[in-house]
Amino acid sequence: MASLVEIAGEFDLPPHEIASPLVQAAQETALTAAFLDNELLSRGKEEARGEYDCGLIPVLLAESGPRTLQEAVDDTVALRDRVMDLHLRLAAAAVRADAGPRTRDYVDLLGRASAGITTFSRDTLRYTTPHQRKPPMTSHPTPPRRGPCRSRLPPQIGRWTQRAH
Repeated sequence: MASLVEIAGEFDLPPHEIASPLVQAAQETALTAAFLDNELLSRGKEEARGEYDCGLIPVLLAESGPRTLQEAVDDTVALRDRVMDLHLRLAAAAVRADAGPRTRDYVDLLGRASAGITTFSRDTLRYTTPHQRKPPMTSHPTPPRRGPCRSRLPPQIGRWTQRAH
């Protein structure tokens, strides 16, 4: 996604800015948030077709300890919300750093591209069924929780969190 944003936005960013740890982490979190949104939005149709066996939610269900489907979905939503919260903090930190105007625009467009992918995925026929015109968009109206999550978080979260401060 980051490369597509670079191409579509016709960004020719200085190598030291695009390689900055903050910009790299902003790229990774934007992509991860889009991936998690796709996971949540495509689940219904993939499950209806019998194709849904290797996504994050089945993996969470297979983890040790009892977990309901709703808990697995809630944990995926919480993880997505935490990643997006991190993306927003990383993007703000990257803008506060000595980034040039094109890099600031690029970081802003990363978040917009992630949101655009989610909107497209929510509205496209690819993820709907004849009985369900739009997949439910599961997101909590409250800020992301920062406390413990039922599932283990990827090691990258710690690395991203350190850079966001």
